[in-house]
Amino acid sequence: MKRIFEFMKEFISYVLNIITPSKRNRIYVRCMKNSMWDKYDLLNYGSSNLLCYLNYYINQQHSHKIVIYIEYYDDTRFERYKELAQKVIRNNIQLRFIKSPFITKSRIKKLYYRICNAVCRFSCRLWFSETGDTAFSGKLWYQKIICFNYFISCKNDLEPGKNFRWKYIDKYLITGLLPAQIISSSTGVRLDHCLISGFPRNDSLLSQNKRLKILNYYKEKIGYTPQKIIIYAPTMRDYEMKQQKKRPLLGYDCEWLEEYVKDNKILLIYKLHPWQNKDIVTSSINIVPYISTYEFSFYDLLAVSDALISDYSSVVFDYLLTDKPLIFNLYDLEKYCETRGLSYDPYISFCPGHIATNSKELKIGFDDVISNTDKYKNDRKNIRNIIFKYPGLSTQNVYRSLLDLTEM
Repeated sequence: MKRIFEFMKEFISYVLNIITPSKRNRIYVRCMKNSMWDKYDLLNYGSSNLLCYLNYYINQQHSHKIVIYIEYYDDTRFERYKELAQKVIRNNIQLRFIKSPFITKSRIKKLYYRICNAVCRFSCRLWFSETGDTAFSGKLWYQKIICFNYFISCKNDLEPGKNFRWKYIDKYLITGLLPAQIISSSTGVRLDHCLISGFPRNDSLLSQNKRLKILNYYKEKIGYTPQKIIIYAPTMRDYEMKQQKKRPLLGYDCEWLEEYVKDNKILLIYKLHPWQNKDIVTSSINIVPYISTYEFSFYDLLAVSDALISDYSSVVFDYLLTDKPLIFNLYDLEKYCETRGLSYDPYISFCPGHIATNSKELKIGFDDVISNTDKYKNDRKNIRNIIFKYPGLSTQNVYRSLLDLTEM
């Protein structure tokens, strides 16, 4: 029954697409659904490859009018979007903000928005996305999809299947040849469709534009100006999705950590993966949870941090561009390999930083950050050279690489 439904959906999409007139100068944009809770949009774009590129694109002067349909996730931001639309008219850009079906709970309204948005999409020759989404139903041969991607493979990732349409992607942004080969084999994107150009969001990591705003924001929360900012950004544990038993945030008890953070005036911020089972995680009062805000993005925060703690998340590869210390908290390495699996074996060969598997080893990593001891600079450089072909100015590089498609 489900296959029949999918077939009918695909067939109806094709028919609707065929009868909808399309124009060369129209672009359709759909960001990932997590834009809702992460508060990413065209005004707070620093963590999204697609939004970073689009912000740059609409602020360039174009020789002919370009119409861009973009789905939005927050009605409270609509007036701000209208102001932005007025501003970029002078660049021959016409922004048309359309509601995402995900912002309403009503099934009738969801269906209405889906149909309206589909008609808008079918009127466009170029589609922008960040994944192989089912929204690509009905794509015709002359329509092109650019996937701006959202990860570098670190763990075993998505596989091509009925819920995704990676095979339809015409250009897929990636950072280097090795990541492209892993992505191609795991998702089904053709290797010759992988555009090795860098990630636009990584330009945010090399900017300090929002440093003062971020410091003032957190100073109000903790009551002092931090001497060091350390971020903990672990990936999701699939095996914990239905787990009930509580566990410490870092995987083991760190009795020393609360006083350590206070005595050394550290701002320790943790950001859990949006799909992580958060109900089982416990934390101390001196570790600050990252709360999404429209004031700055997570990558803006990473840019002003002094070190990153992570594990099997691709954020560690992005962070290499900052050339700042990394701590790998691998308390469940064996179990993670058994359940989800990793892209590299042995994984620690791709960990250019201090490795901790218990509380004592983690404290050594903190001590190194506090004392400005950096033992892994050469290791970071070696891995960075493998992962990134173009380490800087990625947004401009992508813009130039896509000119033939976007200016058609």
